[in-house]
Amino acid sequence: MGTTSVDERIKDYMHTLGLDFSRPLICCLLVSKDFIGREKEQNNIIEVLGNEKGCIVWNCRNDIGVLYQGGNAEHATVESSMMFAHALLEKIYQYDSQLKLVLGISNVQTGLNSVRKTYWQGWSATVAAQCQGKEDGIFHYKDLGILQLLVKNIGNEGAKEFVKEQIGTLIRYDEEKGTNLVTTLEEILQHSNLKKTAEKMFLHPKTVVFRKQRIEKILGVSLDSFETRLALGVALKLHLVNQVIKVHN
Repeated sequence: MGTTSVDERIKDYMHTLGLDFSRPLICCLLVSKDFIGREKEQNNIIEVLGNEKGCIVWNCRNDIGVLYQGGNAEHATVESSMMFAHALLEKIYQYDSQLKLVLGISNVQTGLNSVRKTYWQGWSATVAAQCQGKEDGIFHYKDLGILQLLVKNIGNEGAKEFVKEQIGTLIRYDEEKGTNLVTTLEEILQHSNLKKTAEKMFLHPKTVVFRKQRIEKILGVSLDSFETRLALGVALKLHLVNQVIKVHN
């Protein structure tokens, strides 16, 4: 996570593991609810993947980390990274086809900070997947969009204050009343009109209109304003990321 400086001692140690900082590197992070409390199963999969050429595989708490440096510079592309990720999943599913795995994959990096950068990007991709409610599949860091920026601000006091100011009253209302207006707000912001929101939530359109009005009253804003929708959307994403990290930790 970047808490260790890469000095000569670290460089020598990484060299003994077969890692060359001058060559392209990617990191895959494998996350699954099935790993929690099942260390033996996790270690068995690490053993299965450990035979993969060009890989360093390790137990990363409840996850599995994979550093891969098997290709050359000309072939270090997003496509080749995705092919490698699919090959990893295929090996795992040959061992246990019932597992549900989220695989986060980084961009290609080189240099002394490549381990930190690739790990952070792979981890960010898994967080983004979980924010979307995904329990399996391959997710590349390049596809995160605005979440690339938001994940970097986790733990930032300014980000926490922003969430509190934008949607704090709505979060508290849900907690006190047992409602789900935060979820309704998220759905309203994701769709072009309330009819589509109602269809997605299996609600009558009038119910969604009522909820929209209640949300606007609680927050003291109009959801018809572009700037307001943008600010609320960012706050919701930050809130979701925080929730995922809390559960994961």
